[in-house]
Amino acid sequence: MGYTHYWSTDAPVDPADWRKLTGSMATLWTYACTWDGQDVGKLPPAGKVALSSGDGTGYPRADKHRIEFNGNHERGEDYETFYLTPGLVDFDFCKTNHRPYDVIVCVTLLRATELFGETFRPRSDGDWDSEGWRAAREMYRAVFNTDPECPW
Repeated sequence: MGYTHYWSTDAPVDPADWRKLTGSMATLWTYACTWDGQDVGKLPPAGKVALSSGDGTGYPRADKHRIEFNGNHERGEDYETFYLTPGLVDFDFCKTNHRPYDVIVCVTLLRATELFGETFRPRSDGDWDSEGWRAAREMYRAVFNTDPECPW
């Protein structure tokens, strides 16, 4: 078992809101991550996350069909793929086992909550006041210039 985040939706995401979320990913990833293959095998700069594709090797994706990423496999920071789509989701989850990309999963869930409203419902094994969620809130404030509210 690993530390897990969960989500569901009541309705498909409005295409304009999905475009806002996928656009937000570029901003978040630029702020928080390194995923350029040229630095594979090196530690990311302080405070940065080595983010990769779903299999932990390529580039993360954010497009009209999905948001997909994982930690970097070569650094041993991958676990389960975070995979979010704009369609109706009865139940989905991502186990991160507290790997460095966990903070990006948390910020993505917070951003989806802000943009999609009450139709998007995340939950987590972590407590809102835990170290991981505090780090996610700090990053969210730095990237999006607003304080996120607890979504559960």
